[in-house]
Amino acid sequence: MTVLANIDTTLGAYSNLTDLISTRFYAIEMPQTPTFPNVVYFRNSTRVENDLDSLAKENPTIQIDCRAVTYASARAIAEQVKAAMQNATLFKALLINDIDLPKEDSANVYRISLDFSVW
Repeated sequence: MTVLANIDTTLGAYSNLTDLISTRFYAIEMPQTPTFPNVVYFRNSTRVENDLDSLAKENPTIQIDCRAVTYASARAIAEQVKAAMQNATLFKALLINDIDLPKEDSANVYRISLDFSVW
């Protein structure tokens, strides 16, 4: 499985998160007419690490954006995403950024952006 497929499986299996957003977690981008709250995740960058035992171990940075109509809801979703990623069994994830972003005027929603180093 790809990293994004494993993240999809992990987020979908975490009931504390799906209780908040149902199945509204999307790879790469939101639908054209999104329903909120939701989560969008994508590969932000990929570092390739080489060592003497093997070549080309990927260590992607995954950005996960949590959107909701209230800041409190966006923060609650972000906390559940962090728990899901840190308890994942298909990969290891280390939180490297947790950023509150300005309200998105176009959709009138709050967004919290999380970055994880995944391997």
